[in-house]
Amino acid sequence: TIRILESQAGSISSNTGTLYAIRRELFNPLPPAVTDDLYNCLSVVKQNYRFIFVPDARSFTQARSIGPAHEVGRRRRIVNGSLRSICLMRELLNPFKFGIFSINLLNRNVIRRLLPVCLIMMFTSNLYLSFYSPWYKAMFLLQVAFYLSALFYGTLFQKASAFGGAARIAALAYYFCIGNYGTLLGLMDFITGKQFVKWTSVRINGK
Repeated sequence: TIRILESQAGSISSNTGTLYAIRRELFNPLPPAVTDDLYNCLSVVKQNYRFIFVPDARSFTQARSIGPAHEVGRRRRIVNGSLRSICLMRELLNPFKFGIFSINLLNRNVIRRLLPVCLIMMFTSNLYLSFYSPWYKAMFLLQVAFYLSALFYGTLFQKASAFGGAARIAALAYYFCIGNYGTLLGLMDFITGKQFVKWTSVRINGK
């Protein structure tokens, strides 16, 4: 996996908040509105220690999301907090000091967050080019079909097993769009300076 390769090269550039450990003496107080797992990871690397992935470590959670609105909010908070963490630790983006870790951090935690912006640009540019080429028109229609399937997934495909494979494609489109919508909101929150200091974890059956 990516994390195993990153560990072999030095340190991982992201970690799972449900299961990680650091030395007590390497812990630094957390600033407000950051994702504590990523910030702690970056703090360890900044102190010239390694933060590695252990494949045998396991954690089990009941659920990551309880619905579309919760998933959007969760993604929004994580993206905003992650970008704030990196901004506070921006020294780690210097490849002359931190080598391949800086490149991995930039790719996985910054550039990847720009995907929703790229999708919007691709859609609008494809719309313009569709008037000049049958190829671009076909690509634009495929994009329209993809987003329409996501839009109607909850009201049509999810309740009709007769759609078969089309329903599965619609489900992928739906969750892809939900995730990117949350990412876009998180990116906008970061740019505008909005902070999430408090959050509520998922609860199942009151547990």
